[in-house]
Amino acid sequence: MNLQPLIQSASDALAKGQLEQAYKLCRQILDQQPRHPEAHYLLAMIALQRNLISKAIALLQAATRLKPEEGRYWTQLTRAYSQANHFNGTQQALQRTLELDPTDAMSVDTLGVLLSRLGNHPQAEDYFQRSLQRQPDNTDYLYNLATSLRINGKLDQAVKYYFKLYRLQADRYEIYPAIAELAATEQCPQLQEEFEQALTLLDHQNTVTASPESVNNQLRVSHGLARLFERQNKATAALDTLIKGNRLKRQALNYSSEYDSSLFEAIKTICNQDFYPSNSDYSSDSSRPIFIIGMPRSGTTLLERIISSHTQVSSAGELQEFPTSFKRLSGSNTASILDLDTLLAAKQINFSELGGRYLSLTKSRSGEKLHFIDKMPLNFLYAGFIHKALPNAKIICLRRNPMDTVVSNFRQLFATKFSYYNYAYDLEDIARYYLLFDKLISHWRQTLPSSHFCEVHYESLVDDTEQQAQQIIKFLNLPWQQQCLDFHNNEAPVATASAIQVRQPIYRSSLGRWKKLESQLSSVKQIFDQANLDYK
Repeated sequence: MNLQPLIQSASDALAKGQLEQAYKLCRQILDQQPRHPEAHYLLAMIALQRNLISKAIALLQAATRLKPEEGRYWTQLTRAYSQANHFNGTQQALQRTLELDPTDAMSVDTLGVLLSRLGNHPQAEDYFQRSLQRQPDNTDYLYNLATSLRINGKLDQAVKYYFKLYRLQADRYEIYPAIAELAATEQCPQLQEEFEQALTLLDHQNTVTASPESVNNQLRVSHGLARLFERQNKATAALDTLIKGNRLKRQALNYSSEYDSSLFEAIKTICNQDFYPSNSDYSSDSSRPIFIIGMPRSGTTLLERIISSHTQVSSAGELQEFPTSFKRLSGSNTASILDLDTLLAAKQINFSELGGRYLSLTKSRSGEKLHFIDKMPLNFLYAGFIHKALPNAKIICLRRNPMDTVVSNFRQLFATKFSYYNYAYDLEDIARYYLLFDKLISHWRQTLPSSHFCEVHYESLVDDTEQQAQQIIKFLNLPWQQQCLDFHNNEAPVATASAIQVRQPIYRSSLGRWKKLESQLSSVKQIFDQANLDYK
């Protein structure tokens, strides 16, 4: 029985987004041949598009059993495990996929994405290059390669591929901020006119009822334009453009500063002095992890590069393993990684198990050196829980001038689907969030031992880098190494928003940036003045 026409029809329907038609065709195939591997694979791809991850995993497991030599099936099984945060499954499926070495462009590109998520950016770049060799004008592959090159510090090559992508798909708005930022460091004057024309498009779209995707597109355009205005030393015009684009996003969100306040208060209530028993109650005595925390865009990547330039320290990047493990062990079934329900359920967590689980999950990315850095800034929410689970871990909180922190958060385009950055689309929301952050860090200062928790000020790090770096290395109980001052020569990949800046020597241009915008920040100053917060 020749089922190939049905398979081809189902595949074509899936490619066109006709999921219901593709599903019906796959069911017809399985009615005639229940063990048909390709039908299971196509049904899994449908499930992935519908975000039915558990269903997709079951179907892909069946497909790999029926045809274990098919690399495409293993690639997508790795992807599904990764989306489900199933660490062991991801590692095992990835190993099998790499052994089979699939050659079709989609599988090769997917492998690049998976390797990038696991922090293996150099190998990911190689796979993105290979996928693009097979389909040179595929815009998704171009985007992935350009982003990978940017992460790996190959900025001139990144510009080349972003340009090509822009020529092929000018309405792919997520590339606008990246191109504009690179244009500020590379010689790309031809971008100027094109992005100023985009401002007209943005103004037009602001007059119509915007869909969620249209709002995100306008947000991306405004951030790209703001970068170009900053390049022209038009700081106020840049902020006005951001206010315009961010306002639309803020209006589309259901963000509540009051909810964040209740969340922060709950954390402080749980993590009181009685929360931490003696060290004899812990199962993990590992001192390998170094957690760098702080408000986003406060200089945490700079601090990471300084410390990871030490021969005994590696950087594992911004890891999700502690928050996701905390969530899983809490037993909470809510959608958010951290919310009030999860905090209430946190009382059930076995923190010895949490510490061991974290170390196990990070093993593949932490390397073989004496210490590794987990630089997830938002782990400032978990500092007390981290200390309880990993009492010998060091936690360093980076602080920055409150006004500069507000501005840097407002001008940064964070992941639009990550709700923890919902505070960042309004200047006053950021100011209120900063106050919550400031009080929480004060709580950690009072409740965590100074031998394992310290604060570093960005301004001091810039003004007196050597002395500050020496104090930090001493805090980590490591011998001083002069190359910690040559962090800009560190060739390790940087997957954060600071990918360009940290490849330069220390510069002072970001200090006191807010003073150029003082007239536009009066409401922020008022909030800080009422809270008696020193920002000058």
